[in-house]
Amino acid sequence: MKSPCYKSITLVILLFVNVSINAQYQKRIDSLLTLIPLAKEDTLKVQLYKHLCWNYGGLRTELEVTRAYADSTFWLSKKLQYEKGIIEAYHCYGMVNRYEGNYPKALECLQTYVTYCKKNNHPIKETQGWFQIGAVYQLMGDYDKSLAPMEYCLQIQEEHKDWHGYVATMNSIGIVYKRMEKYEKAIESYTKAIAVNKKYNLGRDLTYIFHNIGNGYTGLQQFDIALNWYQKSLDLANLAENTYAITGNLTAIGRAYNLMNLHDKALVFQLKALQIQEDSSQRNSFSNSLLEIGNTYIKLKNYKEAENNLIKGLNIATEINAKQLIKNGYEYLETLYLETKQYRRAYDYGQRYRAIKDSIFSEKKIKQINELQAKYEASEKDKQITILAKEKEIQEQEARRQASIKRYSILALVLLLIVTGLSIYVLNQRLRTQKIVALKNNEIKEIKFRRQLSELKIKALQAQINPHFMFNCMNSINQMILEGDAKNASKYLTKLGELVRRVLENTEEPEIPLKEELIMLEEYMQLEILRFSGKIQYKMDVQKDIDQENTYLPAMILQPFVENAIWHGLIPKKEDGLVTISIDQLQDQLVCFIEDNGVGRKDKQEQRNSLWKKKSLGVKITEERLNLCNKEFQKQFVHITDLKDVLGQSAGTRVEISIPIS
Repeated sequence: MKSPCYKSITLVILLFVNVSINAQYQKRIDSLLTLIPLAKEDTLKVQLYKHLCWNYGGLRTELEVTRAYADSTFWLSKKLQYEKGIIEAYHCYGMVNRYEGNYPKALECLQTYVTYCKKNNHPIKETQGWFQIGAVYQLMGDYDKSLAPMEYCLQIQEEHKDWHGYVATMNSIGIVYKRMEKYEKAIESYTKAIAVNKKYNLGRDLTYIFHNIGNGYTGLQQFDIALNWYQKSLDLANLAENTYAITGNLTAIGRAYNLMNLHDKALVFQLKALQIQEDSSQRNSFSNSLLEIGNTYIKLKNYKEAENNLIKGLNIATEINAKQLIKNGYEYLETLYLETKQYRRAYDYGQRYRAIKDSIFSEKKIKQINELQAKYEASEKDKQITILAKEKEIQEQEARRQASIKRYSILALVLLLIVTGLSIYVLNQRLRTQKIVALKNNEIKEIKFRRQLSELKIKALQAQINPHFMFNCMNSINQMILEGDAKNASKYLTKLGELVRRVLENTEEPEIPLKEELIMLEEYMQLEILRFSGKIQYKMDVQKDIDQENTYLPAMILQPFVENAIWHGLIPKKEDGLVTISIDQLQDQLVCFIEDNGVGRKDKQEQRNSLWKKKSLGVKITEERLNLCNKEFQKQFVHITDLKDVLGQSAGTRVEISIPIS
């Protein structure tokens, strides 16, 4: 049975864990130190050492003591063979190395901690480790690597409803975005943290979140809004008597006023922060305030006060060996002495500044090499430690997992290739089918086109050798017989038979030679001359270089236009008339002109129903034939021109026909 004293210690620890976040780290340390003498060397004492390590770490000024308690946690756990305590020690070492600036060693320790927590299914503790890893990468300036573990933390915290941890992680993500100068996203993260705190009524201290929102608006140079948030944070800090947060907000307000070039106002808040820090043990912060005040005095041209504060701040920084602050002090003093034209001193501090800047870098490199060597030696000596055995087992499991991933990746790749091949095959089949369908559609269109062409040929034949024409011819023959002109009647009948025979013969051919077309046209003209007793004449003019035997065109394509020239141009004329047919070749086209010196297209009532006002069936069908035979040409094939004499009177009509030839 446990002793009353032991029970009291346990109760105090439980109370300690639930202490408000606004309580001073030093008060926590004092409470823990009173419990150490009462605790036995068992797992309870390991927990006390661990809590002391973390709280001294929170002070940031007692890093040697912090590391000592981390060592105590490790060695007592090793002595007790307390595996969880050893792992907690790695967590402590990660924090200590982070504060000391030894980031590679910090990452190594924290990675060991999160691996153990993940394997043993401690998700909340795992997020604590990942949170620290994200903070280390943030300090290293590797912001992408910083965000990844923090976002992973959010997933676990949301899954397990760890809303306190969720708020802390969102706040840290906001800090990362602020360092990346993505101030809008930083403010968005802080705002979300506040919303979650309110939604679940966590009662979490928002002092630092308000402060960080102020930093975001300062980055956006929206100083009035920033100052408002700093004031909210300052009010909470005053209420909780959190001097660290109070001085932080006062310093931030001073920084904002400096950026607004209100250096007098900035100095008021910096001096107030300094006054509070004079009564605290945070010499690091006290030194920083003195140096920043000195820098503000330089801007105010108060060089004497600037020198006093800078020297005092530099002395404190030297005593605590805070190299970053020493570097800042040298830099500010160099600026001061340059402005006061004390060039010898300026040169001296400038040399010191550059030397310590270089030394900080060199010392870090040497420290990393020494730690890597120490790690190797320690691993050789501590091979029998349980934690290292566990690490080896974890590594083997990871290797097996990676091998499984590799196998599954290969299988997935094979499946992907198969699916891709099938997809390509199906696509090709679909394209092939579409091509076949397109060819069938083209064949159907071609058949339809040929059918239309045949029908138009028949219509053209019927229109060209129409009953009206035949009736007129028969009347002419009959009239000649009655008048006793048997010779001309016989001649007329013979020529009509020859024309009908030629038309019927050429009906079967889609195209005929130009020579054959001209012969039929001439036979038709001779019939018309006989019918009208020589009242009309014709003239044909064919370009000499046209090969009439090998130039093909649709049959009887010109006759309808000649017929219209005679009937609607020459017959209404009192005098004798002339039809001129001219044929020329222009590249791949025959250009035919059919010109008459008839009455033209007069705008009289008796002419309104003529061809030129309303096209005859023969002309209409001829144009359709031209369009069907030459679908690739999008143009007008027939042009009609009214001819005028010098007085502007109608002098006939000219028809221009463009016939594509093969």
